[in-house]
Amino acid sequence: MKKISLLICLCLISSIYSSSEKYLQPFAPYYSQCGQDKYVNENIFNDKKNGVFIEIGAHDGISYSNSYYFEKFLGWTGICIEPHPERFADLKLNRNCVCVEACVSNVNGEDDFLMIVGAPEQLSGLSNKYDPRHSARIDRELALDGGSKQTIKVNCVTFNDLMEEYNISFIDFLSIDTEGNEFDIIRSIDFDKYYIDIIVVERNFGDQGMNKFLRKKNFVLIKTIGADFIYRNKNSMKE
Repeated sequence: MKKISLLICLCLISSIYSSSEKYLQPFAPYYSQCGQDKYVNENIFNDKKNGVFIEIGAHDGISYSNSYYFEKFLGWTGICIEPHPERFADLKLNRNCVCVEACVSNVNGEDDFLMIVGAPEQLSGLSNKYDPRHSARIDRELALDGGSKQTIKVNCVTFNDLMEEYNISFIDFLSIDTEGNEFDIIRSIDFDKYYIDIIVVERNFGDQGMNKFLRKKNFVLIKTIGADFIYRNKNSMKE
């Protein structure tokens, strides 16, 4: 219990001070906010070389990134997706992988994106997917830390169309952090067509059915770290 409390405290502290240091690494040399990349590497991938990642909600590609360690140190390739225009500009500079400026959603087309500038900018997302409690949190943090918000139109693409465009069928590591529509993305994936080993997904309000859904898709919950749930494909566990 003490270890869990300590981890929660570390995650909260790192979130509080994220605006004062550009690339905070509470679990250096790893980059995830609460050690998600450290856990999956040391317990599952074991320094596997040349894997494939997909990071949906990649921000600037380094700050609290779940995929950057694998690209930087292990030669992995993949796709980083980020709709925030300012952070996408940073993402393109920071990463060598394919970078896509879009939202991943369950449908293609344009949608309203709440773009936050300032300390709580990582709470940006599709405004019509927000839980009211998430919206209230944004307002509280803007009042406390400063910043601004505005609604803009962004392009949305489905996970399946994105994988087809880049000819990807096997994914070692899928990370999803979109501040509200994670479950919509999960439910839209064609799991018969795309093999995914590990899914790390942020659990937001209203995602109570995710465990049950992923169990039906042959995934098992293996770890909870911070606000993220880590699932593994049962077929990979048999190897």
